Amino acid sequence: IGNKMQHTDIDLSVVILNYNTRRLLQSCLVSFRKFSSGIKYEIIVVDNNSTDGSDVLTRTEFPEILLLRNNKNTGYAKGNNRGISKSRGNNVLLLNSDTELLDNSIKDCIDYLKTNKKIGVLSPNLINKDGTVQNFSCGYFPSIRTLFSQFFFLSRFSCVLPVLKGLNKYSLNKSEYVDWVAGTCMFIKREVLDKIGGLPEDYFMYFEDIDFCFQAKKAGFKVFFKHDSRVSHIGIGGANSFSQRNEQKIEWTKSLIIFCKKNFKHRLQFIIAKFIVIIGFFLRVFLRMVTGIFYPAALKE
Repeated sequence: IGNKMQHTDIDLSVVILNYNTRRLLQSCLVSFRKFSSGIKYEIIVVDNNSTDGSDVLTRTEFPEILLLRNNKNTGYAKGNNRGISKSRGNNVLLLNSDTELLDNSIKDCIDYLKTNKKIGVLSPNLINKDGTVQNFSCGYFPSIRTLFSQFFFLSRFSCVLPVLKGLNKYSLNKSEYVDWVAGTCMFIKREVLDKIGGLPEDYFMYFEDIDFCFQAKKAGFKVFFKHDSRVSHIGIGGANSFSQRNEQKIEWTKSLIIFCKKNFKHRLQFIIAKFIVIIGFFLRVFLRMVTGIFYPAALKE
């Protein structure tokens, strides 16, 4: 996917997928203009058939940007892959529209990629508006052990049973090699795309980034979390209402099952994983309902 020629004059191709996030997109692009000194870059905005005037904003306020408009919402992977296919840089940055640059971390990440040949995929630390660190910047690949821990809340007992500590999460206080990094702000070397292609299109939403990192590691590339580089992630580019959040959880669960079916080596592993996910999902729904009975306001949060 993309152009396999080496375009040494462009350090970075930034691909931003947008769907009805006009205000957030504007803030994202303004911050990139402010904190992009020292690198040669291009920005490609892929609009997934927004109806909020995002395309007009991009054309009028940011005429230097390449705007690609889809006639329907093609999902995360297909939308980003369209942008990647038009990119010319030696590196590609997949950047969510609900992010903002805080400093020159983008250049720091590019410089780090240039000096570390084994790294194929990299992400900075994702930061909340209040400066706290988000928990999903990176993680372990799903496995029977991690799924069981996640869906049955074992990691919450790590203070009692130290053996459970770090079962689902890496420490976010240091830079290190990890299984996967979030597609929220994901740097990808061109050679990775040349070797394994773009994001897997088995998914409509969620797990494309995890699966991409899985394929990159299988192809011999390292995935790196750079904790001392920071990007602000608002994290509200999607749902706001309770029902919308429920829909997202269902979509996330479906994508998790797809990942397990696609990447687990043995069928028995997948059957066990699917059982854990389904039972765990309905357990969480039940606990949510019980919480709602005793604390009705919690359902509206």
